[in-house]
Amino acid sequence: MLSYKALTRFAIIAAVAAYVLSSVKNPQEDAVDSSSFIEGREPKKNVETRIHTSMINDATDREHTSYRRQNDLAAQSFDVAWGQVVDGANHDSPEQLIAKLLQLREQHPQKQGFLDAEIGLLKLHEQGNDAEAIVWLENALNTEKNQPDALKELVIIYIENGLLERGAEVFERILSTTTTDEQQARYSGALGQIYATSGRSEEAISLLEDSIETIKDPKIATKLAELYANDGRLEQAIEAQQIAIASFRSQAFDNSDVDGASQLNFYRMNLYNSLLAANRDDEAASLLKEMALDQYEYAGGI
Repeated sequence: MLSYKALTRFAIIAAVAAYVLSSVKNPQEDAVDSSSFIEGREPKKNVETRIHTSMINDATDREHTSYRRQNDLAAQSFDVAWGQVVDGANHDSPEQLIAKLLQLREQHPQKQGFLDAEIGLLKLHEQGNDAEAIVWLENALNTEKNQPDALKELVIIYIENGLLERGAEVFERILSTTTTDEQQARYSGALGQIYATSGRSEEAISLLEDSIETIKDPKIATKLAELYANDGRLEQAIEAQQIAIASFRSQAFDNSDVDGASQLNFYRMNLYNSLLAANRDDEAASLLKEMALDQYEYAGGI
């Protein structure tokens, strides 16, 4: 059976928005009758040209309408099929789920990147097959870059398996083709973590700094703080740790969430130690008091 964490990955994604091709402009549309160039009078278009242009525009409109209808139907079809996969996730084995995803992949090639990521995550978390998970997750990100969960898992696999050169090569290649600030930031963060583990600290710091300016990821900020501290840059380490805490707090979690509270305390203890190292004892004591009060609240108070 799938774990709760694995099941949540199968949340139904939004249908692919139908898009419209730009209108085709007929180059003859601007053709004019040269005999009409009389001073003070606008040149008029040839009647045959206007009729021909109108016919082309009508045909183009019909083509676009048909294209939109096909896209809408494809999206609806995928939603139905995906819903069936989600419904069966409680009782299907990982092998059965992967078989269904492979079938969906053949039927809906426009969803290949998303489905490859889901297969890779199943291979990783449900089958413990890192080697196959890497292949599927790499394929997923090469097809569809905007998949933060797949990206984070791939970073972890590379580092845990010592595949630092491979990770650097993959992320450098994808980073060179990113098209949005968010994508740039996420892949800079991923590559920065690989560089940090490889001992390329200065390059890592530069990439991680660029990353947290946009996405404020607490794990990336924590890695940056670690690099700063190792380099003796305590004030910058403290600033990065404060970013990590603020970012994590912005991710809503219930006070009864033990894992969330534990993770928050991990970030705060990092900051506490840095404050002590920087001789900012009053701030360290205040932070420790805050942690104790929170712990009291999590425990249910009196």
